[in-house]
Parts: sequence; C-alpha cells; structure tokens
Amino acid sequence: MEISLSTKLLIGGAYSALLITIGFGAAWHLKELDEKAALLDAVQHKDTVVTAQQQVTTVAAEAAVVHQVEIRTVTQTIIKKVPIYVTKKDNARCAIGPGFVLLHNAAAGGSLSGLPNAAGESDAGPSSLASPQQ
Repeated sequence: MEISLSTKLLIGGAYSALLITIGFGAAWHLKELDEKAALLDAVQHKDTVVTAQQQVTTVAAEAAVVHQVEIRTVTQTIIKKVPIYVTKKDNARCAIGPGFVLLHNAAAGGSLSGLPNAAGESDAGPSSLASPQQ
C-alpha cells in the first residue's frame, strides 16, 4: 500500500506542528520555573536583608544608650565645674540688656506676646539688673 505524497506532507506537517507545540509548552514551563526560582531568591534575599537590618538597629540602639549615659555624665560634670571657671567677680561684671531680659522672661513664661516681630537694633544699653549668682 502506497501512501500518496499529499498524505505524507499532511502527516509531516501535523508531526511538525506537534513538535513545535511540545517545544513551545516545554519552553513556557521552563520560563515559569525560572520566574519561580527568581521569586524565591528575591524572598530569601529580602529575609536576609531584614535580619541584617534588625541586627544593625539593635547594635545602634545599644550604642545610643551607652552614649546617652556618657552625655549625662559629661553634662553633670560641666554643670558642677561652671562655678570654678566663672568667678563671682566675672559674673557681677556681666551686664544683661533689657531686650534680652524681655525676651528671656517671655520665653520662660511661655508667652509669645513679649517677643519682637523681627530682628532690629538693641533696645538700649546694659540694664541695671544684677545677675543671679552674686
């Protein structure tokens, strides 16, 4: 039994189409596998980065606590030593301007009404107010 040429061509075309379809399906499946592997790598990398960030944050927080203790100690030492460096005589010679007195009192009292609107010239010369540490 002899198969005609047109039948052979038809079978060959169908076979080729089948091979192309199988190849395309396999390629599509490999592409999906690559995408899933890339996604898994990205998730693992994100977890690694988050863990490293948490460790850095913990170390930084511990260092900040240590530095805060050092800052408090240094500040207390400076406050204790101010009377050594600023004598009563020097303190008595320090004149305070009335503009500063108004500004300081307004700020200390929480009132904004005593504050000037803009920078300007000095209100006057030094006041007759004595500094508190005489």
